Amino acid sequence: DWLQLHDGPTAASHLIGKYCGTTAPGNGTITTTHNKLYMWFHTDASNAGGGFSLTWEALTPECGGNLRTDHGQIKSPGYPGNYPVSRDCVWTISVTPGNNILLMFGEIKVEHHDNCEYDYLKVYDGLLDTDPLLGNYCSTRNLNPLTTTSPYARLHFHTDSSGVDKGFDIRYVATPSTTG
Repeated sequence: DWLQLHDGPTAASHLIGKYCGTTAPGNGTITTTHNKLYMWFHTDASNAGGGFSLTWEALTPECGGNLRTDHGQIKSPGYPGNYPVSRDCVWTISVTPGNNILLMFGEIKVEHHDNCEYDYLKVYDGLLDTDPLLGNYCSTRNLNPLTTTSPYARLHFHTDSSGVDKGFDIRYVATPSTTG
């Protein structure tokens, strides 16, 4: 017997986990990235158990944040499953002064559009959306690492009301500045 949970509306959605026994999944708490959760409960013809019970509550989705460490990882909401629609996520990165930020793209898969009008990831060389734009991504591709010219970066991930993809996985690290 088992309970399988998927982050989304179908069994094809990203698998959260398959659970059996008496230990609650996620130590009793699971937070999804979508407004739907697909549950598949399977039993066989052998022993019968007590089953399960659950409660849920709707939470305001979170994405983005202020990162103040010299290394870290940023993932789109739902990654490695598909990201949700209608999101604007902004991450700012601040590393130790005297360093720049090296951004390394593990994967990026964003709804393709030639003008990046629908879904996109913008990377700025500073904390503001008026700072120089280092990259604007709206497709699936392998990307070379980017390096900022200061200890600050801003990432803005926008999704429109339709069409989704896998999103992105980015790692960053402080690297000594070559200017000064």
